[in-house]
Amino acid sequence: MIVVRVLFPTGGLKPVEFNEKMVASIPRYEGLDGLIRKYYVLTEDEKKGGGIYLWDSREKAEQFYNEEWKTRIKELFGETPMLEYLDCSIVIDNETKEVRNLVSA
Repeated sequence: MIVVRVLFPTGGLKPVEFNEKMVASIPRYEGLDGLIRKYYVLTEDEKKGGGIYLWDSREKAEQFYNEEWKTRIKELFGETPMLEYLDCSIVIDNETKEVRNLVSA
């Protein structure tokens, strides 16, 4: 699994306005092939926002974060988004009481 952290400037939007834009984007992510989970985030200083994504593979994540996607984010928020890819081999989900462990024993 891959975790991707995405951050971009909020463009001076107030948190309520930023959240409205994020809510409008929900349909893009529902049922998206390879996307396990997405968290919408806002930094404490409210200057950057984005998402934390859990993907089933880096390949599917990279297919999604293509040039068209980067251009759209830049047009909306004035800056190319920062992307950070992180390997994720263990997930503890206390809500479902599930543990996903991809580490070989």
